[in-house]
Amino acid sequence: MKKIAICQRALPHYRLPFYEEMIPKLDGYTIKMYYSVQMGEYKKPKWARKLFAFTKNITLGELSETAVFSPTLFVHLLFYRPSIIVVEDIAGLPNSLMAALYCQLFNKPYLI
Repeated sequence: MKKIAICQRALPHYRLPFYEEMIPKLDGYTIKMYYSVQMGEYKKPKWARKLFAFTKNITLGELSETAVFSPTLFVHLLFYRPSIIVVEDIAGLPNSLMAALYCQLFNKPYLI
């Protein structure tokens, strides 16, 4: 069975229906989502893993963003051993770099 790891800063409540509908349709794959910030009220799904993270609010002019760094993400990827990793865009850069390092070391593809 192939494993997919999804690495995101946050898991907002409004994305839950999308994942709940998509995951059963991925026959032959298991999904694990790693996130650090919960947005909204919901019970943590069994396919998701909330990780400890350091957060820092960054303001650049009129733009405001939250940088999230999960220092244990790489270890979680080592134990899960995904076949492919899906990462965020530039907003999730610290964690995306750790996922890219995992992919480089173990010759696995990743999607941005």
